Amino acid sequence: DNAIDIIAHGIHLPREKILDKSSEFDQLVLDFKVKDGFDIDRYYELKIKSLYSEIVSFISKASFGWEMEPSGDIHWLRKANQEMVDAIKDIKHLQKNLIKYRSDANPVIKNQYNKLRVQIASLIQTLESIHASEADDMPSLMIDQLRLDADIQYTEQNQFINALIRDHKITAEMATSLMNDKVYVYDITRKLIDMGHTLFIKQNKTLTNAEKNIQLDDLELKHIQDQQLTTTPEPR
Repeated sequence: DNAIDIIAHGIHLPREKILDKSSEFDQLVLDFKVKDGFDIDRYYELKIKSLYSEIVSFISKASFGWEMEPSGDIHWLRKANQEMVDAIKDIKHLQKNLIKYRSDANPVIKNQYNKLRVQIASLIQTLESIHASEADDMPSLMIDQLRLDADIQYTEQNQFINALIRDHKITAEMATSLMNDKVYVYDITRKLIDMGHTLFIKQNKTLTNAEKNIQLDDLELKHIQDQQLTTTPEPR
């Protein structure tokens, strides 16, 4: 919850609006424009650091071994916490150019950065839906879909940036910034998805092993991604 609060502030959108399924994200990013920088370091110190330190300290003092189930559980939770911390750090890097291009005269680059905000907001909303889902909703498949969407978006967005450069719609400097920031967004996305998998799938005691095991592995996801990319001409 604390991490999502910071990430929402980092992309300058109210958390309650992100989680509201009636929100239209394309309009939301226009209604809540990027203003001054949000002090992520300060809020990390206030809301995350001490809690994260306590978790790490507790795990380091655990007396049981890796072969025991409780130990496996808490070590998975440490991994999930590290992924959230890393995602917050990436949001800090992203915020720099969100501010830089907030009032740029070029509407194309402003629109591209608003799309990054939409992408992160949409992910947060879906992860919250997975968190609240029941076994009948097949949350493991919902996680698979997020992974697949993230990989396809990343590939298509890079192709789209190349087209923007060729058509002289953005400068080389803008393209470089955008490509770097799309890497940050991809990293944020994968880390939050992995966090969701750990907290909402691996640690969900109500899901059966069969439900957990239907998740696709990386090779299966890559095969589906390649198929979709060959049949989807327009970048997202």
